[in-house]
Amino acid sequence: MPAARLRTHTQILTDSTVRSERSLSDVYAEHLPIIEAIAEGDARAARQRMSEHITTTGRLLLRQTLVRTAGFDALADAALLDARVEEIWDAHTGEF
Repeated sequence: MPAARLRTHTQILTDSTVRSERSLSDVYAEHLPIIEAIAEGDARAARQRMSEHITTTGRLLLRQTLVRTAGFDALADAALLDARVEEIWDAHTGEF
């Protein structure tokens, strides 16, 4: 998925995972390895770490959206919710 469309899609789902899923410290810790790989000139590691970041964030955004719009209870329906997230993710994403 082109980068320009990726941000649009995440904004359609929700504006952030920070308030409900992660702290700013968590987000910083997730971005730091990407920045370090870029600073070290390691394009392969930067790509891998960015892919992991996009995957983690994308799944969190899908989870939030399903809880908000599809009536899932994040605790009571955790296994079903996780399965639905994976089903949607797998159906709509490819290799980054």
